[in-house]
Amino acid sequence: MSTIRYLILDLDEQRKPTIAETFGGNVRAARVEQNMSVAELSRMSGIGRPLLKKIESGAADVRLSYVKRLADFLGVTPADLLTPHQNRPPE
Repeated sequence: MSTIRYLILDLDEQRKPTIAETFGGNVRAARVEQNMSVAELSRMSGIGRPLLKKIESGAADVRLSYVKRLADFLGVTPADLLTPHQNRPPE
């Protein structure tokens, strides 16, 4: 008789961030790096503060036009905002 072993994984540790979480974290990191407030980015980009807060928390899926608009105002490329980065500052 063979013994069956079960491997229990902590799903939270194994889960990769969603694209919305990656994007939001990168938007926040770029904004903070430039010493810009949410209100300033909102005013400059024309995207409302409540939506920006949802974007930064990874709770909002955004249009591609918003990805481009935020990238332009943050001085980065859309790819920079969509690519997972290992050395992102903690939230």
